[in-house]
Amino acid sequence: MRLYISGPMSGLVDNNRPAFQAATRRLRKAGHTVLDPTELDLDSVEEAATQDSALLWRLFLCRDVAVLLSSAIDAIVLLEGWRVSKGSRLEMLAGMCAGLAMVEEASGQLFPLIVRELSVEDLTQRGLDKWNKHVEARRV
Repeated sequence: MRLYISGPMSGLVDNNRPAFQAATRRLRKAGHTVLDPTELDLDSVEEAATQDSALLWRLFLCRDVAVLLSSAIDAIVLLEGWRVSKGSRLEMLAGMCAGLAMVEEASGQLFPLIVRELSVEDLTQRGLDKWNKHVEARRV
């Protein structure tokens, strides 16, 4: 499968790069083709340090969503913590609109997410809290 990795970055040590890299290694070892957005960032790290952080976040997110939608991706792999990441939720919404499958990674295992049409309320914290309870109940 061709997979795109999505997960929290902002405010985390090294932008959560170790978690992205570990997931990328596991998935590639399993034979998947992986698009890891942290690999795209490598050429722009020096320039990023001089940019306004809010503008930089939007620029990276625009780039990542454009790459996600313009690449031959089969599914988005959502890393631990994606539910509290605005960027991951936006990538998920874009992927859902494009008909991509959603897979959640937890403890190194992949769990397909059964997703329905999302409403604006679903993307709010209240909506995510309700959805998280639903997803956790289905996993047990």
